[in-house]
Amino acid sequence: MSTLPAPSPRPLRPRSNGWTLAKQAEFLEALAETASIVEAARRVRMTPQAAHWLRRQPAAAEFRAGWDAALAQAWQSVEASVLERVLNGEIEIFERDGVRVVRQRPCAARLAIHMLERAMAAKAGVVPDAGKSTETGK
Repeated sequence: MSTLPAPSPRPLRPRSNGWTLAKQAEFLEALAETASIVEAARRVRMTPQAAHWLRRQPAAAEFRAGWDAALAQAWQSVEASVLERVLNGEIEIFERDGVRVVRQRPCAARLAIHMLERAMAAKAGVVPDAGKSTETGK
C-alpha cells in the first residue's frame, strides 16, 4: 500500500496519448520504487520529457507533490540500505579454485563516517541536501 499522494482528480486536458490518472499514479509508484524518472516513464510508456512537461503544468500541483513524495520515499530506501550496510557490513560471495567462498566484510570507514555525520545533523535538526557532499559542500 502506498503512502504517496494521489494525482490530481482532474486531468489537464484530454489527449490520445496523455497522462491519465492511472498512468500518473503508476508513474509515481515506479518513481518511488526506482528513483529513476527514465525508468518510471518507461514503465508507463511515456518519455521522461513528457513527465517533466506534466510536472511543469500549473494545474499539476498534486502530481508535483506526488513526485516529490516519491523521490523522498526512494531516498529513505537508499538510506535504510546504507544504514544496514554500515551496521552489518557486506557479504561477499566469490569462487576460488572451484570452492565457493563467503566472507563478511565491515563497511568502508568513509561510509560509516558519512552516515554518522548525517545522523548527527538530523539529531541537530539539520537535514543535509541529498545531492550535496557533506565534505565539499558541492
